[in-house]
Amino acid sequence: MHGSVDEPASIVLTRADFAGYDGASRPAGAVLQAVLLTTHLLVVGTSMTDDNVLRLVHEVVQYRKRSKKKGGQDAPLGTVLDVSGSTLRRRLYEGMFRWCALPGASVFERALNLEVFLDCVAMYASDNLTWLLDVRFADLLDEETSALAEDLRSLVARMPSTGEWAEVRAALQAYGAA
Repeated sequence: MHGSVDEPASIVLTRADFAGYDGASRPAGAVLQAVLLTTHLLVVGTSMTDDNVLRLVHEVVQYRKRSKKKGGQDAPLGTVLDVSGSTLRRRLYEGMFRWCALPGASVFERALNLEVFLDCVAMYASDNLTWLLDVRFADLLDEETSALAEDLRSLVARMPSTGEWAEVRAALQAYGAA
């Protein structure tokens, strides 16, 4: 919504950039509003002080209030993981977002706790092991399991792709063996 480091000219930095945001980035705002209307958004890594984001959120809240008469919901739009510790910001978004202030005595400690939390989420987010035998991820394995993965990749390379070994080969390929 505010540009990309891959395209430095697209980064929103100045007041003029913010003022021209709607004309330049309306589709990105529409995507944010669609997400806010259809699912619970986890907000990470933002200060929630952007006037454009605030406007987009308030538009969704107003829309939901109007549609509530027709059976709309008033559940929070999402959850904000906050490292700033700002009670004023929490109050500003009260009723719109669940606000989770991360523990810690300083912004640095809260940011570190956010990193640990996100690592835990990533660890439990998927049981997908399609990377396990993929040579591109070999550095993630310890010495013993790396050697085992190499042995299995070597076996796959020697297995026929048809006949009775085809299912074994396909199973190992599902774990990333090429």
